[in-house]
Amino acid sequence: MKKAYLSIATALLLAGCATPNQGVGLYQLETAPYLRAERKLPMDFVQIQRAVFKQQARCGLDLQFKVDQQHPSYARVTMPLAEGAGPEDWDKLLVLGLTLLQQSESKVLGVTLREGGDAITRARLYSYYTPGKDQVKALFDAILHPELCPGETPPEKPDDKADSGDH
Repeated sequence: MKKAYLSIATALLLAGCATPNQGVGLYQLETAPYLRAERKLPMDFVQIQRAVFKQQARCGLDLQFKVDQQHPSYARVTMPLAEGAGPEDWDKLLVLGLTLLQQSESKVLGVTLREGGDAITRARLYSYYTPGKDQVKALFDAILHPELCPGETPPEKPDDKADSGDH
């Protein structure tokens, strides 16, 4: 009987070692060791999704936006670190975790400290591998400046030209 248990335990142990490495999972990735950047965005999910669609159409960027089905105040934007990364290859993606923050009026003893206002979304960037500064900037710029493709600079404002000219 002991030999049978030992044989089964050995078989299970070897089977576990033979299992191919599946990489890192999403919930493992969205932890403190893999947090690479954090910002607050002055946008709600609708504005972020529009920015992603605009970037996809105008620049051909492989960005994906998806709201979490169990937690509607949480969403993700993903961008591959390299070509060929699939949608479930979490170790090969930049994952921007988005949390829609409540903006409500705050009062203390009848004095308004903060009035309700524009939407704010907390954005936390996770990546298994440390991304370059350009990759981090490209992801945030795609959302904050969807009218610009990577490498484009915003046009100068007319006021800037008037200030730099001779008086």
